[in-house]
Order: sequence, then C-alpha cells, then structure tokens
Amino acid sequence: LRHQRAPMACVERLRAEREAQPAGFSVDFLTTCHATPFTSHLHAGLRCIDLRFLDCSPRRLADGRLTREGTDSARLLFEGAAFVEEYYRRPGSRWPRFVVAAEEVWANVSSAMPGYQHVARFEGNIEGSAALVLLRLM
Repeated sequence: LRHQRAPMACVERLRAEREAQPAGFSVDFLTTCHATPFTSHLHAGLRCIDLRFLDCSPRRLADGRLTREGTDSARLLFEGAAFVEEYYRRPGSRWPRFVVAAEEVWANVSSAMPGYQHVARFEGNIEGSAALVLLRLM
C-alpha cells in the first residue's frame, strides 16, 4: 500500500490530460482540505495553470479555538449539491474542464453538475474515502 496512491494516480492522469490538450485546461478539486498534491505535480513552467480548490482556512472562535466549520470544504460535505450550485454562481467562477472529488461526494453533488461525465476512478485514498473520481465536462 502506498501513501496517497489515489491522489497521486489522479494527478498523474491530469498531467497527461494537460499535455494532450493544454488549451483551456482547468481543474477544480472538490475534496477535503489538502487531499491532493496538485500544484507541484501539474506545474507548466512559467505558464499559470487554472487549478482551484475549496477554501479550508481555519478561523478563530471567540474562545480562541480554531475551527473549519463554515469553510467551503466543510460546506461541501454537509450541504452537497446545494453548496455546489452556490459555489459555481459566485462571481469569477467558471465550469472547469475537470473536477476531482471523493466518490461519495460525487454521489451527493452529481445532480448539480449534469454536464460532467465520470472518466476515471482512483482507489487507495487514505482520507477515509473509498476512491477519488475524475470527471470531465462534456
């Protein structure tokens, strides 16, 4: 068993997709906080790649504790499709060519993303998910 096998295999597939069709390449990672090693494995020299991931920045509560409650990452898990619909209506948002999500998350949000088709499944994720799925805008 290799640590982070699913995220690494998924990012390698994305690298191959970018190399095959670099124009308009974009990916959104609808995953939990820091679930994939994206930037370091998808770099394109001096060109900027359109990669986005959900905010999971902790905030400090009045009593001094830190929480991720209310972050995009947490809202995705608790609100599912309703969160995704709101997320893609935000100013500056766009529908990416690819989306990476945990398999169980995709099952809960697929109704909000009807233009996406499942293209690959990657097993061996240590984050408690059965697998990561790669989706492509058709």
